[in-house]
Amino acid sequence: YVSGVQTCALPIYRDPRDVRVYAVVITVPSPTPDDLGILAGRAVTYLQPPVAGERLLHLNGWDLAPLTRLRAHPLIAGLGDTLADQAYSPKDLTQVGQLIPRHWLTNSTAAGSLSFCAERLNEYLEAGADELILHGTLPDRLEPAVTAFRHAS
Repeated sequence: YVSGVQTCALPIYRDPRDVRVYAVVITVPSPTPDDLGILAGRAVTYLQPPVAGERLLHLNGWDLAPLTRLRAHPLIAGLGDTLADQAYSPKDLTQVGQLIPRHWLTNSTAAGSLSFCAERLNEYLEAGADELILHGTLPDRLEPAVTAFRHAS
């Protein structure tokens, strides 16, 4: 999600051939400015939970300061133990999403031209994913990206 393309470490004592790796990839082909705002709002829901946000930052080598600012935003700070996606839609969180560094989103999503989406999805497979789970937009919008991915593979 916001977790960028990376090779995965397997649990000790497991034969790597016995482990299936699924990568969940926010995929938004030919995004509009509204789509990008919603994408950032969706990213808020991955970063807001304690521990999960820090883990994503650690895995990606990202700075903690933007996450601290995000969690201090009035919409988020007022939630207490409630998760952002239980209280708000990604569209509701677009303003909070503006606090996320742009490169966090561009480095970890397949949001762009059809050829960019296909290339990014291939990067996930090259990094060790066995299967891809695409989400972030409606199926009819995903279909052209899937077609471009098939032709690029």
